[in-house]
Amino acid sequence: MNFTQIPHSLKQVIGEEPADFIIKAKWNHSRHKVKSLIITTLFWNTLVGIFLYVVYAPLLMNGEVSFTSNDKPVTASWNNLKPLLMPTLILGVFFLIGILLLIWTIVSHFQKGGYFAATPTRLIKYRKGKLTITDWEQFTGNTRIKINNRGLGTLEFLLRTGKMNNQNDRKQFVPDKIEIAGIPNVLQIENICRKRIKENDPTPINIA
Repeated sequence: MNFTQIPHSLKQVIGEEPADFIIKAKWNHSRHKVKSLIITTLFWNTLVGIFLYVVYAPLLMNGEVSFTSNDKPVTASWNNLKPLLMPTLILGVFFLIGILLLIWTIVSHFQKGGYFAATPTRLIKYRKGKLTITDWEQFTGNTRIKINNRGLGTLEFLLRTGKMNNQNDRKQFVPDKIEIAGIPNVLQIENICRKRIKENDPTPINIA
């Protein structure tokens, strides 16, 4: 990449350090993550749509809807909508979540990627005025690579930092991730990053 095309803030952060590479990612999120989000959104909105149809279709077609509440039969009509107040509130919340998921999916699909610069000591990300600097020693060395049929690849790095999540009454560590999505020569970029991660690995080497 031509050095004159690099944002001024990124140049300042790099300073006098030699840069192994400076690239611009095509996307902010990997296509795999966006596809997973699309599937989740479609499933969620379909489920909410089914519940809305079951609850309100009889009311619209027949003027009333019957259901069971606390093991007691209840009938709601246009003259008595009170029994539908709580179901409407609950379905409204789920409907709102579905709309927000849909908006986030669309935004994620069209978000452009940022600049990434690698130096001997750190990986620097610049996107829309925001700089994120991660020392190589924070990387675990676990990397995932995906390459599409157009030759563009995505790198996903796992970090030593993260958070604890409760799953099935067990605490599980979920590591933070860094994605570089939609770049050419992804294998060469991964090789450079892997070399720097090994050089800066804080784990002591056991010598027999």
